[in-house]
Amino acid sequence: MRLLLRYEVPHRFEEHTSRLIRYLADSLGDLGGLKVTTPLESHAAILTFEYSDPYGLAEFLGRNGIVVSPPRPGTIRVSPHGYNTVDEIEKFIETLRAYIRARA
Repeated sequence: MRLLLRYEVPHRFEEHTSRLIRYLADSLGDLGGLKVTTPLESHAAILTFEYSDPYGLAEFLGRNGIVVSPPRPGTIRVSPHGYNTVDEIEKFIETLRAYIRARA
């Protein structure tokens, strides 16, 4: 633990996850019609957004190798962490885009 703290790992994780959350929020905004419900200034590594069929979306994401928190009525929760990458966020966005297009 001392080694992790010495190299400021918790702070670096926070910076990294904050960048991932911001990128994800911006990308969701570009998709249109998806409302982010997590206050972005909260510094949490969680992003929740509204979707009309969260259960169907969560199942589709899971079939495509993307794990999200169990859906709640009307929302999906994504929780990137220090080990996640921008590429994984992009995969999430592309998979989400494909799901939305298939239902349009």
